[in-house]
Formats: sequence, structure tokens, C-alpha cells
Amino acid sequence: MMYMYMYEYGTCVMYLYEISYVITIWNNFSAGYHCQSMTDQTRTKVIITGASGYLGQHLLQFWLSEEDEKSQYSTGLDIVALYGTLPSFAEDCRKAYPSKCQSSSVPRNELLKVVSLDLLDEGAVSKFFAEENPDVVVHLAAMSSIGVCEEDPEKAMKVNCPTYLSDALSSNVKLIFLSTDQVYDGDMSGSGNIPNQRLYFESDLAKPVNAYGRTKLEFENYILKNRSESLTVCLRSSLILGPRTNLRCRKQSFLQFVLDRLENSNPCNFFTDEWRSMVYVKDVCNFIDCFVDKSGSSSDSLASGVFNMGGPRRVSRFDFASAIGKSCFPDRSDEDIAKVVKAVAKSSLPVGKVKSPPDISMCSSKLQDTTKIESTDFKIFIGDCNET
Repeated sequence: MMYMYMYEYGTCVMYLYEISYVITIWNNFSAGYHCQSMTDQTRTKVIITGASGYLGQHLLQFWLSEEDEKSQYSTGLDIVALYGTLPSFAEDCRKAYPSKCQSSSVPRNELLKVVSLDLLDEGAVSKFFAEENPDVVVHLAAMSSIGVCEEDPEKAMKVNCPTYLSDALSSNVKLIFLSTDQVYDGDMSGSGNIPNQRLYFESDLAKPVNAYGRTKLEFENYILKNRSESLTVCLRSSLILGPRTNLRCRKQSFLQFVLDRLENSNPCNFFTDEWRSMVYVKDVCNFIDCFVDKSGSSSDSLASGVFNMGGPRRVSRFDFASAIGKSCFPDRSDEDIAKVVKAVAKSSLPVGKVKSPPDISMCSSKLQDTTKIESTDFKIFIGDCNET
């Protein structure tokens, strides 16, 4: 587009720029600086910690899949995928995304760079993030086993509350942290009356009953206190469920656990009195994507802070497992499914060493209103995940 400025007063017309001069300037701009801006300066560098985990792999696939309309080429992201010790991860990424691991098409970075980094090495972490200088960090890495965290709470605190990672980030870096619904104690009334009379809101008191929840809440508090609130997002996630990962993964979701039990007719007890707001992994990827600015800037127009991230329905583990049986094994009778999916009240069992909150089902309307994305009901996404 060419602009010619005129100043008119009475019959006098003054041309401020000669047309030929304007054309020359415009051509020079288009040939050089404009192209550089579109290919380099507007790209956003995102670092994903825990990229080899269940959610990390789905998030990579969400951003990198050539078949997906939200492919890497349209999102404008340069992704650095950090992983720990899963030996197959780098090789699997090269095979799954061969065209994305090449650096020739992007002047600033590879479309995907896969890096093994020990997140317990404070010096290595500080050096790495200083050198990479990301726009956004999606922090998924965690010690997520409640039992393991309880056995070694000191290590759990170091892994799940890496204050030095937060300190290593520049002040303009956006940090998206995967927290947990385990920050709630699951007994809203304080009287032991279960289930709760209502869902948890972000404004409710966070009072975790186990080491895992305490470590996650500790990191929430640290980053909200020490980082810009406008660039900090804490997603308190329920159980994340969905299809198997496209790459090898150490642990799939609870949905795959149930499917494996049903496929092999291996009986298992499922609690009838432990409720969650189970959330679809593809919804989670969409939620995270909404908080990642694609303009090459760390700023974002979306609200920040703490968000509950769950599905639209309170559901027990038993009800969820039963629904999988009916949806994915329609030829099997209810009696046959009941032989595998056995109903057990947790309250009827001896108290274990690790406390687990009974009802931490959440209201996620704040997140849905912010992102304009509605969570998928588990009865719908079960059908999408049918692997039988």
C-alpha cells in the first residue's frame, strides 16, 4: 500500500513526498526489514519442561502435528522440549517430526529442539535458561506420584518447587505452571461430610493434606510472589485423561489403566467415594495454547493468576471406570464388566500412610470464561479415546 500525503490550503496543494521516493522506500522496506520481522521477530520461543511426559507429548503433538490445523507453521512457535532420562524421547521426536527438527527453514531457531537437562542441577538450569532466553516457559516437569512424594518429601520439594528455575527467568518471561487439584483438602465443611455440597473455587482455602499438594502449592506461592502477576499462570489440574501418546512414554493416563484392566479381564478395585473433575488432555492443550502469545512478545491479553482446570462433571473413579467399560466394550454385559470394575468404598478400608483428599472436584468456569473454551464431558471424550 502506498501513501501520498497532501496539504491543501485554498488553491495551493503541497506534495510532501515524491511518488518515486515513496516507492523506493517501500520496496527497500519490503525486501529487507519487513521479511525479517515476519520470520524472526514475531516468532515465540517456548520451553516445555517435562516434555517427555504424558501431557508434554500431547502438547508437542498439538503444536507440531502436520495434520492439525494448529500446526507449527501457523502458530509461529519455536519449541524447546526439555526431558530428563527417558532415553527414547529424542529419537522418537526425530522420527515423528522429521521436518520440524530441521533448522534451515527458520532463521532464529529449530522448529523443535530436544534437550536433556537435569532440572535438579541448579547451575545447569540457570545457564540453560539464560542462554535460551525464552518468551514463554510451560513448566510441566514434576514428581507426580503421591506415594513417592510422601516417602521423600525433601526431594519432592526440590523437584516440585524449583525456585531457582523461576529465578533464572528474565522478568518478561511468561511462566505457565501445571499445578494440581491436590492443593485442596477435599473436606470443604471440615466435618468429614462427603461429598462436598459444592465444587471448589479458586478463592477457597488451599490446604493440602499430602506432600505432593504441599510442594505444588509452595511453588504457586513463590512464583506469584516473586514474578510479575500478569506473566504468571497457575493451572490447578485435575486428572488429565485422553488417548495414548504418539511416542513412547513411561506412564499413560488413568484411562489407559482402566482399558488395560478391561481388555485383560484383570479385576481391580475402584473407589466409589473419591471424586474428581477429570479433564480431557486435548482441552488442556487448548487451554495452555490460549495463554501462549504468538506475536513474539511475552505479554498476553488474557487474565493471569490461579485457575482451576477440570472437566464439567464430578465423577468417582468407579463411575468413570464403569463408563469406559460400557462405552468401549459394548458387547460385554454389565455383569461381565462388574467382574473387572469392582466398587469399593475407600472409607471402608484401613487408613493408609498417604492421605488423599476424597472430594476435590472443582469449578473451572473462570478458566473457561477466560479462554472461551468449554471443557469436554468425560462421556464424550471416552468415545474419542476408544482403543479397542
